[in-house]
Amino acid sequence: MTPDALIARWRAWPNAEAVVWRDRRVTYAELESEVTRQRAALRDRGIVSGSTVDLAADFGPAAIAVLFALWLERAIVLVEPEARPDEAPEGRSRTGEWRLTVAGDGSIAASRGADETRSPLFDRLRAERKAGLLLRTSGSAGTPKTIVHDVERLLRNYETFRPGRRTVVILLFDHMGGLSTMLTTLSRGGCLVIPESRAPEVVAESVARHAVEILPASPTFLNLLALSGVHERHDFSSLRFVAYGTEVMPDSTLQRLRAAWPHAKFVQDYGLSETTTLPTRTRDSDSRWITIGGPGVEWRVVDGLIEIRSDRAMLGYLDAPSPFTPDGWLRTGDAVDVDGEFVRVRGRQSDLINVGGQKVYPGEIETVLLAAPRVLEATVSGEANPLIGTMVKAVVRVAGDEPNEVERARLRQFAQERLLPYQVPQRLVITRAPLHTERLKARRRDDT
Repeated sequence: MTPDALIARWRAWPNAEAVVWRDRRVTYAELESEVTRQRAALRDRGIVSGSTVDLAADFGPAAIAVLFALWLERAIVLVEPEARPDEAPEGRSRTGEWRLTVAGDGSIAASRGADETRSPLFDRLRAERKAGLLLRTSGSAGTPKTIVHDVERLLRNYETFRPGRRTVVILLFDHMGGLSTMLTTLSRGGCLVIPESRAPEVVAESVARHAVEILPASPTFLNLLALSGVHERHDFSSLRFVAYGTEVMPDSTLQRLRAAWPHAKFVQDYGLSETTTLPTRTRDSDSRWITIGGPGVEWRVVDGLIEIRSDRAMLGYLDAPSPFTPDGWLRTGDAVDVDGEFVRVRGRQSDLINVGGQKVYPGEIETVLLAAPRVLEATVSGEANPLIGTMVKAVVRVAGDEPNEVERARLRQFAQERLLPYQVPQRLVITRAPLHTERLKARRRDDT
């Protein structure tokens, strides 16, 4: 599917709301007009097919229009976070020969770089006159990498037409989950609701005011949203689906969310930045078991780890060895359980903790700790131990002002009653500071 074909769909819904941003409502006709205007501006600057561009932005009509305009021009685009006000232009490494920065008010600044990164993957895109999308991984599982996508291959994921819905976007503009939310919504004639911030109160107000039907977010954010009680102060009756992904959903968190929003259906997404969000089907709202697949998508399990073969996967990494097998299977690094056609993700292999020969996945411990009273967030990781090699370390964010030693004793007893001895955290850190990243995912690697 080409970017032109996706935009051609918009003409079927010219007067429908495409984007709500800062209470400004943008129709599909208006969004296409803005794409056309931005495309002319790109040409005036000399950005043409094959140009490499670093695009720093967050969600908004201008950023969306610029991204589509770049794709229509067959540019190769690295999407990165909106620049901070205190960040010097030279503070970021450059990939492209151009940098476009979309400010919070929608204004756009352009600058020219002296050099660009060279790659055979770029040469391939140029030879085939294809647009490119580049995303940087967070590096949570090791060294950050730059992913290179062929946009036409990526857009195959959005060819199947289904009725669009009003969807709030919480994940970031430079995150595959955020881009997938945008593309799913805008390829179906839905409305993308962009809250002014990602604070739970602001998101909840957006859900209520704009009758949001789909809430896609990480388990970490959904847990914070439910614990904050904002859904009790705002009308969530419009909510039809809660989609979660990007990290393992603790069973205790899923139970809490189901109790908070019993009228909504809970569905688990699965995908990586290397593949985009893949077609899935959740066994039921109370379950983390899913099927993965559809036209052009296959999966298999090798040594307990799931591998994906997809016609919409990335071309490769710009700055790291290929993770594909010789016959085209992507090694995801995700450990799974299998039950017939269903799989359940246990966690990243890189997060596995080996305690005296016993394997521990952080999610198994986190789901227990998150069920304890007054616990807001919990992250589990391995820490070196001179006797057993590695021990379980937990950092737990709690509410209230009980002394840390009291909270620590309470949580240790809670864990001992529900976990096997080797699973009980041997180091337990109590904090009142947030434990999630700016991408609203659990931060496991912590120096506390």
